[in-house]
Amino acid sequence: MSKKTEENLKKAFVKECQANLRYIFFSEMADELGYPEVSDMFRSIAKGEECHAKGFLFYLSKLGSVKVNGVKDALKISIEKEMDETENMYPKIVKEAREEGHEDIAKWVERVGKAESRHLKSCQKLLESLD
Repeated sequence: MSKKTEENLKKAFVKECQANLRYIFFSEMADELGYPEVSDMFRSIAKGEECHAKGFLFYLSKLGSVKVNGVKDALKISIEKEMDETENMYPKIVKEAREEGHEDIAKWVERVGKAESRHLKSCQKLLESLD
């Protein structure tokens, strides 16, 4: 696979995932504000974006960029990603938010980090149980 194609598929996957969550957020907001038809439309678009993201992930997997050979592999990948978020990404975000005076954001991201840590432990336990 050419590097350009791989990078384009990765970018498209990220964009589609972001769009999916953005439309879910918009749908929930429209619901709360009393616009059920708008909410339904956003929910429908979100589902389409989810399908697009899965398609890009499928092709990344098919072309060898994403390698998942079964459940153990999926758990190992999940552990790696959750560990990075728990140990690197979220602590950095918390530190920088505090440095910029955003204590509310720092506290929220700390809670997210704790949830990610629980995800990590769950994945680790499941992997151990499969060995």
